[in-house]
Amino acid sequence: MTDRLQHLTWFAGVSVVAFLVPLVFSSWLGLQHDAHYLVYGG
Repeated sequence: MTDRLQHLTWFAGVSVVAFLVPLVFSSWLGLQHDAHYLVYGG
């Protein structure tokens, strides 16, 4: 795997996680909107 492809894969994975955390915690689980900051901070 080239260095550029590795960076792109890492960026795509982090972007998906950054999108899914608030979606799952706030929308699907119905928690308060600030609750997902615990996941980002931890």
